[in-house]
Amino acid sequence: MKQIHFKQIIFVALGIFTLSRYIHFSDYCDGMAQGLLQLLLLFAFISFGIILIITDLFKCYKKLAPFNWFTPIFLISIVSYNGFQLFFKEDNQKDIFLSAESTNDYNRMKLTFYRDSVFEKRVNSIENSCFTFGKYSIHQNKITLLKDEFDSKKDFEESYILKDSLLIPAFNELKDTLKIID
Repeated sequence: MKQIHFKQIIFVALGIFTLSRYIHFSDYCDGMAQGLLQLLLLFAFISFGIILIITDLFKCYKKLAPFNWFTPIFLISIVSYNGFQLFFKEDNQKDIFLSAESTNDYNRMKLTFYRDSVFEKRVNSIENSCFTFGKYSIHQNKITLLKDEFDSKKDFEESYILKDSLLIPAFNELKDTLKIID
């Protein structure tokens, strides 16, 4: 049985940390700082992996130990997955019922309603993008974003009135009116 070394545990942990940016269980924000941290982790992971591969090749050349194929396979897998997520990941391709957006001097908000009664609220600012998910209900011309009882961060209940090609906030006049987009 092969002995698992501390350096392999660190290598696997770094690989898993590079994937953490793509796993979200609830609402989240993502921005430039998270992107730079992701690149730093990926650089550390690749560098550490190359060092492990060179060390294994040296041991194999000196006939001290057989080559460990786990390191290059794991390295290629994690780098490929990160590259795929970075360059080829498409936005949510669910069946969109309605989409509206609002822009002001500080940020841009996009509210997307899907046919399965789920909404996605995306607020983009200079530094980051925040995403909120949940369910909604429609009664006559009023769309209500429902509070998720399992998520303590969502302590809101927003309502919008659908009028012509606009979504108008029902209770808060300070919020921007959203224009419906195609």
